[in-house]
Parts: sequence; C-alpha cells; structure tokens
Amino acid sequence: MDKRLSYPIIFFLFLGFGVQLYTYAQDQDLAVPAEEEGYVKVAFHLYALGRAKFRDVYYFPTPGKAEKLKIRISQQSEEYSYYGPKEMGLFRRYPGEVPGTYRYEKIASLELSKGESSLLIFLTPSRGEDGSTKEFNMAAMPMIHDAVGPNRLAFFNGTGVRLMGVLNRERFVLDKGLSKEFSSTGIDHGNDVLLGLMVQNQDSLKVVLNSNVQFSPNRRTLIVLMPPEEVGSFEIVAFRIIEGA
Repeated sequence: MDKRLSYPIIFFLFLGFGVQLYTYAQDQDLAVPAEEEGYVKVAFHLYALGRAKFRDVYYFPTPGKAEKLKIRISQQSEEYSYYGPKEMGLFRRYPGEVPGTYRYEKIASLELSKGESSLLIFLTPSRGEDGSTKEFNMAAMPMIHDAVGPNRLAFFNGTGVRLMGVLNRERFVLDKGLSKEFSSTGIDHGNDVLLGLMVQNQDSLKVVLNSNVQFSPNRRTLIVLMPPEEVGSFEIVAFRIIEGA
C-alpha cells in the first residue's frame, strides 16, 4: 500500500468506555441553568478522516437539546457551538420505548478544558477492540489558522505514543497533540523533503513512517499522524491538510 501523504487512510488509537443511553422527548427543550459549575463553552469544527459511518450523528449543544451534525469526510465542517459538561459526547439516535421519545447512545466522547474558545476536532474510526461499541475517536487542537503560521509546517500526533523524527536533517520529538512549527526557510518550495519517524520499541528504535513531504508556499501545512491500520503493525499513516495563508 502506498503510504505517501497524498493517500489518506486514517486510523486512531482506541480508548475504551462504556455505553451510555439518554432519552428525551421529541423536540423538547429542557431548562438550562445560566451558569453551571464545571461547564465549558466552545465553538468547534469537525474534520472526519478515514472510512466510517459519519452520517446520522448527534450531539447536545446545550443540555437537553439534541442536534444532528453535518459531517463531511476530509473536509472541515461548518462551525458548531457547545455549552455543557467537560465531556462532550457524540450519539446515535433510536426510537424510545415511549412514543414520541428518543434514546441516545453515546458512540464517542472528548474531554474539553476551560479556556478553549475555538477547536478543530478530528473524527477517526475506532478499531473496536475488546468489544467496545465506540465508533469514533475524537482529538482536538486549535484551529489551523491559529496554530500554524504562513510558510510553516506542524504535526498533530494522534498516535498516543511519543515519536522521534527527522525532517530535512533536523531531529525532533513529537509528544501527543500539536507539535512546534517548522519553518520553510532554506527549503526550495516544490522539492521533496525527507520525513522519517520512529518509535521506541524496547531497546531499539523502530521506523514507523518514511516518506517525502513538500512545503507549500504561502500556505499553512498540518500533518496529522494516526496509528497503523492493523493492530500490532508499526506502520503509522499520515494525512496532510493545507490551508491558505
């Protein structure tokens, strides 16, 4: 399989959790307190990667009010807002036992922090280990325009493990989440730059990605790194997102 960045096949680390069910009357708005201790308020966009059933997914923008999400694969969604508990969930909706009601089954969740105002949330398929009903993995970062400068490149490490890398002979370490920025200074635009990533495997380093990337002039480039397709494999995959300056 071709692992170049132009062929995005994305997989994400499994994080287990139990099934939770919620039931609400159809189109019924429940009272929402003006300010709940521990609640967070955030605006977000979704970015779905990989192959999964991203249709018919709901969330609760405020407690008691469900809304259907419009999710497009490999495209940034419209902006949504959220006000509620720190754990934001995604749900499937099913008819309830009482006519006119629905039950909502949680299929993914993300822990939010206070102080985050605008997020880009990645959705990737869960591999469903250990019989989990979790369908998606969720990971968040600031919006690309806020996190990556013009003519710069950054990584989002969604593998769940620390990675060691080399980019154009510069050595670096990638912890979980968003990396530092890499400048295109001294690099000819349009030319391939070697990217190598490794992971610590007992007493040795194991190569997990060996590819070429290009810096795009007057663009912000984010490389999203995800775990291997197969459990036990060391070949991670990557997806490149380019945004105008």
